[in-house]
Amino acid sequence: MREQTATRRFIGKIMRARNSLRDVSTIEFPDKSHRERCWPPPCLASRRSPAATDLHDVLGRSYFASRRYEDAVQLAESALEIVSSDYNALIPLINSFELLGRMADAERLRRREKEVLELQLRQFPDDVRARILLAADLANLGQPEEAVLHVRIAVAMRPTDSNVLYNAACTYGSLAMKADAMEMFQRCIKSGYSNSAWAINDPDLKILHDDPEFRKLVGTKDGTS
Repeated sequence: MREQTATRRFIGKIMRARNSLRDVSTIEFPDKSHRERCWPPPCLASRRSPAATDLHDVLGRSYFASRRYEDAVQLAESALEIVSSDYNALIPLINSFELLGRMADAERLRRREKEVLELQLRQFPDDVRARILLAADLANLGQPEEAVLHVRIAVAMRPTDSNVLYNAACTYGSLAMKADAMEMFQRCIKSGYSNSAWAINDPDLKILHDDPEFRKLVGTKDGTS
């Protein structure tokens, strides 16, 4: 009972901090022995519940921001079951698989995410976030022309949205279009993007990570935070 209470307190902390990745990354996660005894929590056992959807999203982002990639990818199988209701849950899991070198697993999740995003856009063509995320998937799955087209449409629809611009930078980064990636990243910073902890870990921005201008924008020296 005491361990389950500790688990509930931990979940409460990350749910309250879901809108601030910097806050989330400072939370002390349950140690390995605790996770083996008390994980997953009950709300993840009921994977179709709204609580499960929210927790997958928050946990995945929390683990990724804290560089706990192995913990993030453990969520992958259950995330595949709930992603139909929230495609955001897969993003940090895909990134974590890539940083661990598990490219086949990353591609499997990307293809599932791509299906969900395409369905979302058929139903809601004005969903800009779905469009920009689809662009990133297309870029990574070898469809560069379609990827760039979706980027241009999304940026035209939301030219000062920092998250749209950030994801545009990621798409161009995946396509090795460094100048375009840097332009979008500069614009996203100018528009208020401030999550440098995510940017310096993001494999889609690897092409920029050693660039002095990028390090200046995210406030790092010699590529370290």
